[in-house]
Amino acid sequence: MAERLDAAERRAQIVAVTRAMIAEEGPRGVGLRAVARRVGMSAPGVKHHFPSMTDLYRVVIDEYNADQDEIVAQIATAGGEEITLLGLADALAIYYSSHSLESRGFDLLELDALAQTIRRTGSIRRNQ
Repeated sequence: MAERLDAAERRAQIVAVTRAMIAEEGPRGVGLRAVARRVGMSAPGVKHHFPSMTDLYRVVIDEYNADQDEIVAQIATAGGEEITLLGLADALAIYYSSHSLESRGFDLLELDALAQTIRRTGSIRRNQ
């Protein structure tokens, strides 16, 4: 039985578990039932918080992108000096080489989303 959490805590748990699963297994291994199992809930329980996997993925990707923006900002201001573009590229390459599994999982998720958009609309333009 799942631990009793309030709605915000449960949503955060579902997002964190989904994010970890994407990092570990890539997006293909992440489905509603798998997330529910990992969280210790039923699939309808997860759907109560996220009506679709698309809704869940959207939150997960937004959180991941916000974290990536924060990492870039921290690297860019490390040491109290402005960093050169080459220095930033080097620091990011070092960071991503040590976090390659997580990055790869999210890269695959974003590529899947792009492919679905192209199949659905025939274009890679995002809705504005």
